[in-house]
Amino acid sequence: MVKVSLNDAARVGLALRRFSLANNLLRTTMAARLPINVSELIVMIQLAESDQQTPTQLARMLNVTTASVTVQVDHLEAAGFVYRTPSTADRRSFMLSLTPAGTLIMQRLEEQFRTAIIEAFEQSEATIAPEIASFLERVSQTLVDSTLADPEQDPHPTSQ
Repeated sequence: MVKVSLNDAARVGLALRRFSLANNLLRTTMAARLPINVSELIVMIQLAESDQQTPTQLARMLNVTTASVTVQVDHLEAAGFVYRTPSTADRRSFMLSLTPAGTLIMQRLEEQFRTAIIEAFEQSEATIAPEIASFLERVSQTLVDSTLADPEQDPHPTSQ
């Protein structure tokens, strides 16, 4: 196990927050070029990660109501980016998938992401891409696990 100083952890945390802000900027810019909003783009990103989801599954993953997902999916379907198919497991439900146009948009977004990563590695001459990817996956999973373990945690702690 590697020991990490508080200073190094703070530096990594700052870098991850800056990455998150840059990612949000990328999403906002991409959505502005399309007839959708950022929330709808996030729905598409989630569908690209795991195709064939029900609205309920999608709502759980995005931490929104199924009513909110329905509104977003209605708009994405009208824009030609998402389609519904009847669920084979539950006749009352349906599965959501990206259309070819929606898949193309996700491929473009992924391409921008990959290009930025390649440029960053080429500028740094780093050779530890697999280790960095593994580290970021562990950080992401730890954040998800801790959030799910205590979803009622007060985001506004009182100062003492």
